[in-house]
Amino acid sequence: MSHHVLIIGAGICGLATALGLSQQGLKISIAEQAEKFEEIGAGLQLSPNAISALRFLNAYDEVLNTATIIDTMSIYDGKDLLTTLNMNVLAQRYDAPFLSLHRASLHSALLNCVQKQPNIALYPAHKLKNISIIDDSVQAEFDNGIVLNAIALIGADGVKSTTRQMLFNIPAQSTGLTAKRALIENATPHLTPQNSVEVFLAARSHGITYPLTHHNKRNYVWTVKNENIGEAPNGADTQNWLQWPIFTVPPLLKWSKGNILLIGDAAHGMPPFAAQGACMALEDAAALAKLCMNLPENAPIEPIFIQFEQIRMPRTTAIQTLSFKNGEVYHTTALKAWARNLVLKYFGAPLIAMRMSWVWRWKI
Repeated sequence: MSHHVLIIGAGICGLATALGLSQQGLKISIAEQAEKFEEIGAGLQLSPNAISALRFLNAYDEVLNTATIIDTMSIYDGKDLLTTLNMNVLAQRYDAPFLSLHRASLHSALLNCVQKQPNIALYPAHKLKNISIIDDSVQAEFDNGIVLNAIALIGADGVKSTTRQMLFNIPAQSTGLTAKRALIENATPHLTPQNSVEVFLAARSHGITYPLTHHNKRNYVWTVKNENIGEAPNGADTQNWLQWPIFTVPPLLKWSKGNILLIGDAAHGMPPFAAQGACMALEDAAALAKLCMNLPENAPIEPIFIQFEQIRMPRTTAIQTLSFKNGEVYHTTALKAWARNLVLKYFGAPLIAMRMSWVWRWKI
């Protein structure tokens, strides 16, 4: 059988995966439970490792058109500036910029690229009901009664993945944290240049803000423990901010089962405290596409999925651990917070750059 791959989920990871595989000559179907192919949410950040993936997927120029190039990142404790990183210097080091943009902008850019590919079919309003393996193929049944068959199935259906539940019966886990989000028009940063990321540390919570220049807005996120949901930064009114409970996926022993594979947040959903969720999805898509280069027409795809696990699992597990550790550092209190601030004040920029270098320098 020729390589016809069914992807469950048309979010950022699903579209990027479809784009990468289609460029290697595979026939792709994307099934999405929503009636429209669109992304919800607010902003996100992309670091140079994600830019490498976008370039490999031939989607970088499309994405850059709606993104902001970040110049600096500043970290505060209250109004006390602790350190500032020059992101342009780091961008030169990694030969790629740091970007911020709306999730919908990234999704739209990837969708535009996908729609230019003649070997990708889109199926909206298809909610996965059941998966069956029949001989050497996968059969997916949807709640609208439609059945699709493919040589392989990829679950790119997010942190609360239905595919993962069907495959391994492993639900997403609550972190006990909620991100309160708002997009504010014509907002200016605290004390730093317009194209800046600002991080605000506080006891048991933290905030971050960055520009979405294409929308003439700034994205504001304040992360708190669920029991402290009413807390707000510096007395700001966050009552009407959208609330997003943060869920993750516990480290899995396997991402695949035969010719079915989990990818992106479905495989390794992580907290957003290293700004790597979308980056890992793009890395995954590029890495899988690269493994499928020059794939013989009738070659089995299961070995590709196993190789993908072996390549990607150590990195995503390490970055998931890093994200949790960052959250602990952000939310620490008392003497630990004093020590953290002292370190950031005197060694912050070079220390952070060194600590994140293994993440940012990745190339496909």
